[in-house]
Amino acid sequence: MEELTRNLLFAALVNGLNFGGLFIFNRSTRKGLLFLGLFLVAYVGITVEWIIDDLPYLPINFYYAIMPLFFLYTRSVLGIFSKRLLWHLLPAVVEFVFFSVFLFDSELGDRFYTKENRTFIYITMVYLPPVFNMVYALLTLYTVRKARRAIATSYATSRDSNLNWILLTCVIVIADYLLEITGSVIEFTSQFDTYVFTYDAAATLFVVFWVSIFGIRQRFLKINELDTSVGNTPATPQDASVSASALPIEEFHRVERFFDETTVYTNVDANLFMIADLLKMSPRTLSRLVNTYAGKNFSQFIIDYRIRLAKELLKKPEYEKYNLLGLAREVGFSSRSSFFTNFKRIEGTTPQEYRKASN
Repeated sequence: MEELTRNLLFAALVNGLNFGGLFIFNRSTRKGLLFLGLFLVAYVGITVEWIIDDLPYLPINFYYAIMPLFFLYTRSVLGIFSKRLLWHLLPAVVEFVFFSVFLFDSELGDRFYTKENRTFIYITMVYLPPVFNMVYALLTLYTVRKARRAIATSYATSRDSNLNWILLTCVIVIADYLLEITGSVIEFTSQFDTYVFTYDAAATLFVVFWVSIFGIRQRFLKINELDTSVGNTPATPQDASVSASALPIEEFHRVERFFDETTVYTNVDANLFMIADLLKMSPRTLSRLVNTYAGKNFSQFIIDYRIRLAKELLKKPEYEKYNLLGLAREVGFSSRSSFFTNFKRIEGTTPQEYRKASN
């Protein structure tokens, strides 16, 4: 069992450093990947002392950096990151500087790790880090849940706004830290301790792969351009003028003409921010125009256009050979289930039933 645990930790360390390095040194515009890469490195850093015996005093246990980095990555994903949020890394910086001293003065490290400092060591290195990281996991959960309403009104395609993997990552981390605290407080039998260590190693390896796979696939959102209450981002002068005066209906008619002439809504990636950019207006202005004159949020506005086109295609003989998935993609839906659910909700009947009734 001990050999299995060591192998799991070694696999987690190697993959965590590999994926972390790829994210840290990537040259794309997705700056949030830097935080994700640093998170992976910090997350697997503690495994080194379990794999290699008789290590010198290396500052590789980033107890106070793990979940703050994941929190900053999440803020970056949501488009609500600002440099002032870097203060969340202050405890990690203090921790790194403190333990770096022992690297250059090993005698000072020997004097620190003594029975006289046992209470301080247990509090700062055993009990407090799990609680500290659980707090940031909860803060990340709160941030995502608070942002979901703004996301739902801006993205008609669920794949663009899928943040469930972030929520699940936080839940897994919280469960792991709860077990760690329990094991620190309660004196388990040596056999049970072995099983706990093996589980912890397996969980670490799983989180490394889980975060790496979903992190690289995660699309970066821009909710700060829509909902200032989430990101605490000040409104732009353009937005201020929109709120201070009535929204001209001519601008809404321009939006409708753009939709009719370009059928941009059939693009599966169409969302508020893409179309606002094409129309040369701010996302908040476009959102308010649709809310004011169409009486619905932008996501529903796109979906209505897609269902309207689907109804037209269902009546045409040349589209009879199309199955639901083919028809869904033709009008801009990314999945059969999304098309089916929205069609039935709006029309009160299924696409198949509508096709039969129309022919």
